[in-house]
Amino acid sequence: MIDTKFFIMLCQSLGVPFVIDDIKREIKKCGFRNAEHIKKLSIIKDLFENHYVNIININFSTLI
Repeated sequence: MIDTKFFIMLCQSLGVPFVIDDIKREIKKCGFRNAEHIKKLSIIKDLFENHYVNIININFSTLI
């Protein structure tokens, strides 16, 4: 599972809004509904499906 903080930082660096405000409806909604944003985030899918990135879990509290 991808780390939430990493995912949010990745979205910010790609210019993909995690949550957007819909002023007309006065609600917040997901920022991934735009086709351009989905295309930008498809790099994550490619990296993990092709095993270019291995996910490891490290408990940093044990290293201190």
